[in-house]
This record gives sequence, structure tokens and C-alpha cells, in this order.
Amino acid sequence: MDRSGGFAGGRTAYVPNTDVAAIQRRAKLPVPLVLHVVAGECVTVNLTNLLPAPVVPVGTPPLPPPPVGFAVGKLDRDSGSGGVNVGFALDQNVAPGATRQYVYHVPTDRIGSASIADLASDTTLKQGLYGAVVVAPASKAAGQQTTFTDPDSGAETDIGAQVLVHVPGAATPHYRDFTVTVTADDVKLGAPSLDGP
Repeated sequence: MDRSGGFAGGRTAYVPNTDVAAIQRRAKLPVPLVLHVVAGECVTVNLTNLLPAPVVPVGTPPLPPPPVGFAVGKLDRDSGSGGVNVGFALDQNVAPGATRQYVYHVPTDRIGSASIADLASDTTLKQGLYGAVVVAPASKAAGQQTTFTDPDSGAETDIGAQVLVHVPGAATPHYRDFTVTVTADDVKLGAPSLDGP
């Protein structure tokens, strides 16, 4: 979604459905999406494209709203859940106003974390459509599950940059996960440089 109402800068974000109304009325800030999952899980993401048409200069013909995608690196995925249109693959983007389901499989906690990116457009990623999937180990205790809680309220949550992870039966049964996401748009980034002596 785009909180500005006009696709006018770095205000786009993947957000949970429960946060959309609060972000639209500016009661909550959009932040990069961080999903916490457990090794062995199947993760289903239902993505609705709420982006408006881009703001254009006065006198310029209007542009249609952009499609969006949801590409997650490192995770196994169902056919059609790659989140990027390449080769002879069917369209995997979400048209404006539409909803699409993406299905991912988390085979192991050795993945650690995987990036989320919108590869449907050359602008939306730069404006906030990115995030991470962080994988926790499965519970080692029979009949108990790995869980995630909010470090402030103690409420169960599997979304957010900070969570407490509870892994019953593990050598470290409780730990804090703090995820930092960074994006850059610098033409010199990664380019060869002759700066220096």
C-alpha cells in the first residue's frame, strides 16, 4: 500500500491487513515487513495491490497504477509463487486492486533470513516494497511449538522487526530476534571506482 495516496515517494510498504486502515489514516507508520516463520512450515501470503496511480507533473498524461510482486529468496515455492516474471513463466504479479496468493515452503532453519522484494516494477522496491523472512528452529519438545511474542506486550506475533523467539527443548530456548533491513539507491553503489591514491 502507499500511505501518501499518490505514490509520491518512499512511503510504500508491504503491510498486514490488520494495519492497513491505521496506516492510511496516519495513526501508524509503515515499516519494512518482517515475517517470522518456523523451519518445516508452509507459508501462505495473500497480497493485495493497493497502490494508486503515480503522481505525474501537471500537463503530463496520467499513468496507471503499477503491478506489484512478492519475491522471496532462498525459500522453496509453489509454481506461480516466484514473484517475478521471467522466461515462459505465467504472470506472477498482482494487478492494481487485485489479490494473489503466494505459497512458500521453509525446509530448514539454516536459511536464517531471506529477502522479500517487489520485482514487478523498477520503482516500487526503491520506495519501500521490501522486507525479510526470518526462519527460527522447530521445537525440540514433543507436543510443543516454536512461538514468537512481542517484546513489549508479550502478545503472540509473527510479524515485526523485533520478536522474542521461544523454542521448547532447544539449547537456547528463548532468544530475541532483531532484524534490520536496509535499501540503497546510489548510482555509485557497486560501481568500480578509482577514488583514492
